[in-house]
Amino acid sequence: ESDITTLNIQKYHVRNCKRVLLQNAEEMKTKEKFDIVITMELFEHLKADKFMMSIRRVLKDKGFLVLSCPNLASWYNRIFLLFGHQPPSYDISDMYKLCPMSPSEPIGGPAGHKTLVTLKEMKTYLKKFGFRINKIYGFPYAEKVKEMSRLRYCLDKILPLGLKEGMLFIARKVKEPAQTSLYYNEWVKSGLIYN
Repeated sequence: ESDITTLNIQKYHVRNCKRVLLQNAEEMKTKEKFDIVITMELFEHLKADKFMMSIRRVLKDKGFLVLSCPNLASWYNRIFLLFGHQPPSYDISDMYKLCPMSPSEPIGGPAGHKTLVTLKEMKTYLKKFGFRINKIYGFPYAEKVKEMSRLRYCLDKILPLGLKEGMLFIARKVKEPAQTSLYYNEWVKSGLIYN
């Protein structure tokens, strides 16, 4: 039998979960250690370094991190950039959605992405934070426009990993973060890293 603990900042989203931590993911305050941390489509919404240090703090030594996030360098984003447009998932404004996914889509709120990553940078980033990547998968995002959805799934089958829309990393915590960080000493003092 496994114990699953769900973390969320809003009670509404975890109302059906048995074990819940109602906390900010960037500042998890629990003494509990976990074998696996799974974070799906959250990384890009947070301050990356604070979130990663928080994950390291609650993850057991040699524990696994499963993380998914969008790929800034995806073929889909490159097409928008080629024509001088902001990719739909990356907003300038916190208040307004300026670029709809398609002409027929109503303009809703912004995606709220704060951290933009590519495959190469994410591999380097995880290594700097003391993770060894075991496996990387790429995937397309669902699309409301059916014609686009078929195209996206077909392209996903043939494109290299670095051009896929979404990325899923499975990594193992193996060592302390690289000491080259400007903030390393601050992290040690604050207890984010145990020296």
